[in-house]
Amino acid sequence: MNFYKITVGKRLGLGFSLITLITVFLGIFVILEFKEGSNITKDMFNHPYTVNNSVKDIHADMMTIHAAVLSMMINKNEFFIDGQIIKVNLHDKNIEKHFGIILDRYLGSKSDVRKAYEIYKSTVPIRTNVIQMIKEGNIEEAQLFMNTNGYKLMQSLHKEMHLLGEYSNNRASDFLNVAQKNEKSTINLLIIALVFVVLLSSIIAITIIKSIVDPLNILIRMSEKINKGDFSILNTEDTIDLKNRPDQLGQLYNSFHTLLNYLLLPYDNIIKSNRSLVEITDEVRRLLDSFDKNIIASKMNTQGNIIYVSKAFQNISGYSAEELLGKKHTFINHSDMPRSIFLEIWKTIESGKTWTGEIKNRKKDGSFFWVNANISPDIDKNGVIIGYNVINEETTVTKAFEELSSTLENRVALEIEKNNEKTGYMLQQSRLAQMGEMISMIAHQWRQPLASISAISGTLTLDLMMDNYNNKFFKDRLEAISELSQHLSSTIDDFRTFFKDDKKEEISEVKTIIDESIAIIGQTLRNKNINLIINHEGKPKIKSHLNEIKQVLLNLIKNSEDILLEKHIEEAKIWINVYTKDSQVCINIEDNAGGIPEDIVDKVFDPYFSTKKEKDGTGLGLYMSKTIIQEHCRGKLLLNNTHNGASFTIILPIFSDGEEL
Repeated sequence: MNFYKITVGKRLGLGFSLITLITVFLGIFVILEFKEGSNITKDMFNHPYTVNNSVKDIHADMMTIHAAVLSMMINKNEFFIDGQIIKVNLHDKNIEKHFGIILDRYLGSKSDVRKAYEIYKSTVPIRTNVIQMIKEGNIEEAQLFMNTNGYKLMQSLHKEMHLLGEYSNNRASDFLNVAQKNEKSTINLLIIALVFVVLLSSIIAITIIKSIVDPLNILIRMSEKINKGDFSILNTEDTIDLKNRPDQLGQLYNSFHTLLNYLLLPYDNIIKSNRSLVEITDEVRRLLDSFDKNIIASKMNTQGNIIYVSKAFQNISGYSAEELLGKKHTFINHSDMPRSIFLEIWKTIESGKTWTGEIKNRKKDGSFFWVNANISPDIDKNGVIIGYNVINEETTVTKAFEELSSTLENRVALEIEKNNEKTGYMLQQSRLAQMGEMISMIAHQWRQPLASISAISGTLTLDLMMDNYNNKFFKDRLEAISELSQHLSSTIDDFRTFFKDDKKEEISEVKTIIDESIAIIGQTLRNKNINLIINHEGKPKIKSHLNEIKQVLLNLIKNSEDILLEKHIEEAKIWINVYTKDSQVCINIEDNAGGIPEDIVDKVFDPYFSTKKEKDGTGLGLYMSKTIIQEHCRGKLLLNNTHNGASFTIILPIFSDGEEL
């Protein structure tokens, strides 16, 4: 049993209980020992004073009887003789009584008492005959009869009674010696017991005091060091031991540690500066003040009422805190926002998840502003949602660029439509069916760079307006714009490469093909909270129509994306596993959407069969994917359901470096 699992109160109670229990046992032991000594003493006194006195009384009674008989011989008066006979009978009864006492109290052999009693009883008839002879006047005959018959019996009786008295005296001495020895032994035991109790009490007291005082000293040292800005004590060995204690002192330390975690420990860069707690707290206050001024943030309770708005939020909306506090958060939402968006938001955040998306809000003057909102539940330590935190990033300018990108997307779509009319090949038709989705991906990839370019341009313009020109700063920002522009150009190159005419077979590592495909769709998956997990075994190469393989990969990944979103999978995942088997490379794409229903799993590769007809599905994606792999790339495309979901495997021949190019 772990001693520290016992609370301090119970520990103290246990210590005192042990002392009390030991004291009780010692008390009982002492009582028993003294009781034994008392019994010995009682026996010692009962024996000499009861047995010896009874022996003496018998001697005295016999002497009295003998004297009475002799007086009868001298005084022959009948009346006198009758009186002496009564006296003899009384003493005879006393003798009987004393023999009974001796027989009851004698600690030696009872047969010795009985022997003396029998001798006494044999003297009674002799005494009776003597008295009868005296009454008849035969004095000499009575005297002779008594001397010849009674003398020997009396001598024997006196001898036996002497032995009984001597034995009783000897036993009295023995009892006295035992009592003295027992008394000495008892006193020694009491001394030892008292020493033991004192030592045990001292050990218990020291242990209990140490178990309380040592942790308190640790807490005191920890408080003093933290106040001076030294947080290293939080990770020392003694504080770690204290942290693992389940008693009240451990709870006190953990509560104190938790308080520090809530107040300061998230600010590692501040704490490592080794400043006093007052300075650290002041800097945290300034950080929170900076957050309030620069971050568009708000907080609402579980009913959707605003309970906090930052100054930055007030500035962009035009409303004061007094005008917003207590209002529903929808108070500032623009009428253009559909109600379904807010139903989706509440469904997400009430389930404990974070909702991220764009919201159009209305300013106090009637104009609007766009924000990319991140709405997350505020969960207390018991796991209960107590409110919702809203962190916003203004995207009004970015939204304008997005609309421009959307126009570009429409123009590209028109050109694709014209190109689709010029070809009748089903392969090209399938690729064009994916183009709209890819353009949407590209548009999403353009948003962040365009927003960054807009932000940098705004910063440079503001510096020029404030005549705060800094050559190095301008140069760095212009280089950043150049890098972002190159990224936009690279995105277009990826787009052009994908749709390049792919008539000639090329050699490439499978990893490169997958990476180039993910470069197109990866950002879209991340935006939709789909976790893409890629595992490569070795670096196999293939020789094939690379763009067509990319088309198949994108089609399979996009199908997984669609079904994951359609089924609202909470922790959506797509696995891409590359491995080799029997001189072939296998590319496996698997999701966790639950798989394809068994009644249609055999039809998914049929032309014009689609599970997305309500979503304008063409039914050509999987059919063309299988045609491309089998007829153009000399491979196989297989499908099976796993415990996670649908699993598609592309099997292609491995290109050996010794083969002809």
